Amino acid sequence: MHTLLARVLAAVLIWQSSSTPIAAEIVRTTLTVRVYQTAGLAPSFEDRALAEAESILSAGFVNVQWRKCTGSDRERTGACDAPLTASERALRIVRRGPVRDDAPVALGDALVEHSAGGVLATVYFDRVAWLANTARTDAAVVLGRTAAHELAHLLMRTAAHTGCGLMRPRWTPREIRRNSAFDWSFTAADVVAMYEGVLR
Repeated sequence: MHTLLARVLAAVLIWQSSSTPIAAEIVRTTLTVRVYQTAGLAPSFEDRALAEAESILSAGFVNVQWRKCTGSDRERTGACDAPLTASERALRIVRRGPVRDDAPVALGDALVEHSAGGVLATVYFDRVAWLANTARTDAAVVLGRTAAHELAHLLMRTAAHTGCGLMRPRWTPREIRRNSAFDWSFTAADVVAMYEGVLR
């Protein structure tokens, strides 16, 4: 296990310090995500958000396959009704987040139990739309970034945040307008944490 983690960390460090992409597949995680979208989003909007999340996760060495489980795109194979497998997670995109006076407003949540991991991530579209509107940017992009953030919590098996990059706890309208690539990427430590979580 330590050898694999060392290879992952070395690959990430090379990837982050190089101006050219690594041609060979190094070590990647494959993840199927069942998407339960009840926010009433147009299919084209949802597709753009999922493409953004997929791009971010891919850069973190996670290959993601989406399985739409609601709406007209619902897969009719019965796969959406079967129990989740070890390589599956669930993503809910709901219209409104819960009203809470005792906690800061979050764009989403990941249901994580440290020893068992997590399988369910939720994104609150009303909060995503408000932040995107305040920043005068594309809500589909913010939705995709939020989905990638919450899914990464599931892979890492922790609700903890980091001080920089995609996994920081708060996103401001100014940061979204600035659109620095580093703000919306995983750090090397994030990538290693995802692998540690998957291997446990």
